[in-house]
Amino acid sequence: MNAWGGRGVLALVAAWLVISLALAAAHLYVGHLLELGLLADLLTHATVLFAGGVVAIVAIAIWRRRAQRAEARRREVESHLRRAERLEAVGTLAGGIAHDFNNALFVITGYTEMALEHAAPGSTLRSDLEEVLASARRSRDLVRQLLAFARGSSGERVALQAGSVIKEVVKLMRAGLPPSIELVSTVDDGGLRVYAQPTEVHQIATHLCTNAAQAMEAGGGRIEVDLRAVEIGPQGNAVALAPGEYLRLTVSDTGPGIERSLLERVFEPFFTTRAPGAGTGMGLSVVHGIAARLGGTVTVDSAPGEGATFTVYLPASREIRPEGEGAAGPVPRGEGRILFVDDDRALVTMVSRILEELGFEVDGVTDAAEALERFRADPGGYDLLIADLVMPGMGGCELAADLRRHRPELPVILCTGHGSAAAGSVDREEFPFLLVKPLGIRELRRVMGQAIGPAAGGRDSSGAK
Repeated sequence: MNAWGGRGVLALVAAWLVISLALAAAHLYVGHLLELGLLADLLTHATVLFAGGVVAIVAIAIWRRRAQRAEARRREVESHLRRAERLEAVGTLAGGIAHDFNNALFVITGYTEMALEHAAPGSTLRSDLEEVLASARRSRDLVRQLLAFARGSSGERVALQAGSVIKEVVKLMRAGLPPSIELVSTVDDGGLRVYAQPTEVHQIATHLCTNAAQAMEAGGGRIEVDLRAVEIGPQGNAVALAPGEYLRLTVSDTGPGIERSLLERVFEPFFTTRAPGAGTGMGLSVVHGIAARLGGTVTVDSAPGEGATFTVYLPASREIRPEGEGAAGPVPRGEGRILFVDDDRALVTMVSRILEELGFEVDGVTDAAEALERFRADPGGYDLLIADLVMPGMGGCELAADLRRHRPELPVILCTGHGSAAAGSVDREEFPFLLVKPLGIRELRRVMGQAIGPAAGGRDSSGAK
């Protein structure tokens, strides 16, 4: 029994004793009044006693109702706290794995870009490598979103052609669906673009399609994906959005549908109608959160036996901004001696090979103490230090500061797998070049050219400056 329940029982017992004593006293008093013949006084006192009893009972009922409301509020607060603790745990986990995961992605993207340099244009090999690179970049963006969630910040957004992202999601989903589920799509964005990260739109479409497929995994059915440009006016605006142009993504299924009583809860974090262990209950919550961050909304229409339709509205415009990963063509070559330091051996091997293929001489080490020893042996022999920001024993900033005591003008590039928020711990006047892993070969070469200057720059593939 909880505390409020115990107090309620005690209060009722006390009230019963008070009323019993009052009735006993009233009985004696009535007998006395009858003996004296004072019937008027009897009626007056009886009225007072009755009114007092009613007031006591009403007061107890009100107190009990308030106690029940307080108990319900306490349980609601505890539920919100548990949910917040779960979300905080997700954020902490994201921050903890980001460094190692970004290092692994750096290795994947690096070797893939090297292989692309040697793949024939139009070949199947080149197409496959481009798919690998695209997937690695999506994984990079996912890690950045997780870090942004953990730290309460947001990533960089671009004017995105959402139609290409939806087509890619449909292609990937169709390959993984069982034969009993049909997936059809219609994509017509009308030339509109949404200001978003590619991964955000990718997540919205993937979660909605996955949710539809899971609803029909037992009996099969049909999923319809429709993207089109719409204009919302000031009149008849059922979705409560500002008037303007929007991209509307609709994902419908022919599954069992959703109970009307559950429709208001489907976007709650961790809410799921699936069996324990069969789902996290986070997919639709993520869709709702992304749509809201982008200035849009998501609605659901469903009934038992009639399937479900989820509709996402995202603000759109015809403004075009660059969204690519960089210019095409061969990566510029260079020359110079580089000291590269990172505690991930696979990453050191990959970056050393890339830079050597581009014409640089590289000393790659996994220990800051070894890097310090090599530099002290030949302080004037290095043109650039590239170091990881966080390493066991000695980080990149400490290592660079130590090396600059021997050679103050040494150019330095710092790298981090902890996201752009790590820049807050770096003195950007002293170390202006900070790269966030994973990064592409072209980005690394561009920043190297800025750090070293003419010594690193631009020779074409033949070696001519």
